[in-house]
Amino acid sequence: MSDLASLPTRPGPPQRRRKPLRLPSAFRYYEVELPGRLSDKADRLTTAGLVPTCDRRPIDADLTGDWHQLVIDAGLRTDEPTLWFAEGLIQYLPKERARNLFHDMHALSATGSAACGDFVDGEFFSEPEHHRMLSRIATLGLSMTSIDDPIHWFAHEGWSAQIFRPSDLLAGSHPFLSIPIPERLAVRRPGIGYFLAKYQP
Repeated sequence: MSDLASLPTRPGPPQRRRKPLRLPSAFRYYEVELPGRLSDKADRLTTAGLVPTCDRRPIDADLTGDWHQLVIDAGLRTDEPTLWFAEGLIQYLPKERARNLFHDMHALSATGSAACGDFVDGEFFSEPEHHRMLSRIATLGLSMTSIDDPIHWFAHEGWSAQIFRPSDLLAGSHPFLSIPIPERLAVRRPGIGYFLAKYQP
């Protein structure tokens, strides 16, 4: 697998990592973000003296438009496996748009592709400690979407998926973790999950 496609993050200010991902030089990293965000990110990386370790290909696109054609135009090989990375995204899309996103990812994916990301389920909305955050999101004219059965969503397109909870990450049981995550990094909010799906028809 030599293609990694990162899809846009949540609405609002861009997320900032303390340490950028260090990827092998053979990787083609297609970073899809809302128009205007990537130029600002490039400026910050330059100021910090950080140089990509892989073949980074930034793409200004909105998921409500023809973003998949822009990824192809940037060089994505639809005949080779791709790893799709969707962090802080699915739960901020309307449910129908989230379903369409899975469909779009599937259409661009060759056998052996994988997808990973996070989601929230119904328990997230019933948890009292989340009510304040949800109210703040609502004041911005936004909402969150729950996915109670992401395994079924992926299976509809022929993918097999695994679901992990924060406790799994603490135990180091996620396939992408060589060691458990530190206790201080654990997200302990109820209703948060992480998916890892693979396309092996």
